[in-house]
Amino acid sequence: MAILGAAVGMVKPLALFAALLFLVAGCGGATVPAASAPASAAPTPSAPPVKITITYGSVAADVLPTYVALEQGIFLRNGLDAELQLISSSTAAVAALVSGNADFSQAGGSEAISATVGGADIVVVVVTGATYSYLLMAAADIKTPNDLKGKKVGISTVGSSSDVAVRVALKKIGIDPDKDVSIVPVGGVPERVAAMKSGAIQATVANPPETTSLEQAGFHSVLDLAGLKLPASVQTTIVKRETVRSKPDVVQRYVDSLVQAIAYMKKNKPAVVNVLKKYFKSTDDAAMGSAYDFYTNEVIPAQPFPRPELFGDAITALAARNDKVKGFDASKIVDQSFVQKAIDRGLDKG
Repeated sequence: MAILGAAVGMVKPLALFAALLFLVAGCGGATVPAASAPASAAPTPSAPPVKITITYGSVAADVLPTYVALEQGIFLRNGLDAELQLISSSTAAVAALVSGNADFSQAGGSEAISATVGGADIVVVVVTGATYSYLLMAAADIKTPNDLKGKKVGISTVGSSSDVAVRVALKKIGIDPDKDVSIVPVGGVPERVAAMKSGAIQATVANPPETTSLEQAGFHSVLDLAGLKLPASVQTTIVKRETVRSKPDVVQRYVDSLVQAIAYMKKNKPAVVNVLKKYFKSTDDAAMGSAYDFYTNEVIPAQPFPRPELFGDAITALAARNDKVKGFDASKIVDQSFVQKAIDRGLDKG
């Protein structure tokens, strides 16, 4: 089992499952070693911590509770020796989970749906990105929605949360995503920002703090999708159903850690801004502070229940290209009990 045998500091080749044919075999990822518990932390359990591997697809602020749980020693205090692996996309991050190379994956709801209809038996136990955190950013010469016609719009991968968000955003401004523009998979948010700056694409969805970087480079927002407060499953925690059955205590400790991390975030802005600076390799206090305010106050809920209705847009977007998704029942892949147990013990209060 990956939980007992994951090797710290190693990125293992990824075995891909059939429904994710668009992935390239053997994706690798950067590893963030488990942080030591701060001096003020409570003693760790007497039993050795359980080693777990967590995959995620892009450096993004909507992964912030996971970063904080690692960096502030919250995982360790809950008896988890966590290894965080950055892989090429959220779809690949879920593929690593399904293939047995990870124990938990931080990815979007659309990736969870695609994996499920492809035959994977997985469960979503947390949704920390319960609304869109994106702005639709475009080149300076795109003044009106009509100016987007014929242009290239970047996403992460086909079927990803960014793909869903782009399609929702374009429809909101009267653009047909299948006829009026070319949607191009170019990678995670950092890769999409680079593609924007190089001129390879003319629009994409991005979120703070990358939106600040794009604005400084002369790009502007065509639509503030985040401001619409639409329900979404942009960032979730995905785990195999077998792990839920065989190791519910480990899953509970993971969910407890995220709920505690969210509570910590709301009370410790300076420390959390430093976490953002570390992962984004940034010294820009203003940009990181803005990202903190946005995600902590607007995006990440204190009680991150994986509610079925958050998956509606993802189901609609995926069903347009995959008949297997039509009529998909999100309630069959969510388990709200772990968040509920954390809240029943007051962990959301800090």
